[in-house]
Amino acid sequence: MNLAMSPKLRPKGEAVIQEREIQLQRTYRVELHTDPRTSQVSATLPALNDLADWGDTVEEALQHLKRLAEFALECRQADGEPIPPSDLVRPGELYLSLEIPIPTPAAR
Repeated sequence: MNLAMSPKLRPKGEAVIQEREIQLQRTYRVELHTDPRTSQVSATLPALNDLADWGDTVEEALQHLKRLAEFALECRQADGEPIPPSDLVRPGELYLSLEIPIPTPAAR
């Protein structure tokens, strides 16, 4: 039992606001480059100040980039900076979809 939430331990009349999360969804264009010498793949998000990561395969580079981008956006949010809007999706391009948790006060 969470004692902090127990009605018996709260002073009368004190409201408790619980937080819940909503997911902010963003989609950003990805640029891929393969190093001709090592064959490693770098993946870059131009919309996020050219945030980049790499991997031995495209899938690995995208997986690393997704984790890095989610962390970067959570840091921006924590610092009070805006989250850049999604890129316009165009056929034939590669995109990375992200979900960023946004804590909000619970509805009363």
